[in-house]
Amino acid sequence: MLTILAVGIRWWVQNQSWRAFLFFGVIYLLTSALMVWSSKVGKLHMREIILNQAELRGDETGMPVVGGVSS
Repeated sequence: MLTILAVGIRWWVQNQSWRAFLFFGVIYLLTSALMVWSSKVGKLHMREIILNQAELRGDETGMPVVGGVSS
């Protein structure tokens, strides 16, 4: 079954290679656009959602984050 599918795909690509390149090109462009959007906009949106769910009052204290070994 997989052999028939592979032969069919190979025939389709050989006979309509410009459509295959166009299809995969569009898929790669959409994927890269989604990755750029999620890194520039999506993470900031998610940060706001998480901070709003934390219900911070403003008088909280936290431990300082320092690299290295503490003494």
